[in-house]
Amino acid sequence: MRNIFSIILILFVLSCDNSVDEKTFNKKLKNKITGIDISNNDSIIVFTAIVEDTSYIYLLPLSTYVPEIIFKSINFCYNPLFFNNGKELLFVSTDTLENYYINKININDSKIIQSDFISTHYIAKAIFSLDETKIYYISAAEQLNYSPIAKEAPHNMDVYSFDNKYKKTVRLTRINEYSIRDINLFNDGAGIIFNKNNLTFGYFDLNESNKIRNLTPSNFNELNIALIGGVYVKNNLIYFTSPYELFLMDTSFYASKLMGPNAFQLSNFTVDSKNKKMFFSKNIISDTLFVFIYDFDSKQIKNIVVE
Repeated sequence: MRNIFSIILILFVLSCDNSVDEKTFNKKLKNKITGIDISNNDSIIVFTAIVEDTSYIYLLPLSTYVPEIIFKSINFCYNPLFFNNGKELLFVSTDTLENYYINKININDSKIIQSDFISTHYIAKAIFSLDETKIYYISAAEQLNYSPIAKEAPHNMDVYSFDNKYKKTVRLTRINEYSIRDINLFNDGAGIIFNKNNLTFGYFDLNESNKIRNLTPSNFNELNIALIGGVYVKNNLIYFTSPYELFLMDTSFYASKLMGPNAFQLSNFTVDSKNKKMFFSKNIISDTLFVFIYDFDSKQIKNIVVE
């Protein structure tokens, strides 16, 4: 019975894939968060959102919980990431799904620095190397429809690197995955961890070319984990959602424990480890834009209304 439930759940999540498709892009979207991150010192949140037909980048200081717009664009912007200095952001954007850019912006003067990087293939997410000289990103080779109930979506995905100095792109993996939804540095920057087909983690060792290990929680079945959603790494701790709850994986023994919450349609998330909070969005389109806060100690969920 559990296997049947797992299959149904996987098909449901695939049908609700959060990737960008042409129909979604061309129609007017309303109030949807498209990515979220927290600064290294756990003092400020950044998130991207689409409101009507405009993308916005917001900063949310944790001292005030008052969001501030620092950038807006007619291009679709998503998955922002703080640089180590906390003063610059990396994010992905696309213009009508024909070209994808990896951009950098200074949060103080809102000046965008569009990189020399441009691709005609879908980019899911981009991160930078520990020394910030390279960009690692997930890209799809093609748009396909494998299921009669799912929309056309990016598939045949791999991890790539882009060298900022030499302007050189390298395909790091050759696995042609059906889906890779997230990517993070791991093991103090020595490797990359990513979500493979919503079922397990892949670990790519940057020092051992083409070597990929699968990391699966040893108590996977005990926790009744049907699939893996988003993945977030902080201080070499792996947080992941499955599908609407948050888990923390022990990287020594690969066992996981439930952190909470049970939030339907939980989507993008980040973790404030210092104050024991989780910030997340929901995969819904509504009249009001919300950022949700889950407190690990009180087990309560609160929300911030974004004006």
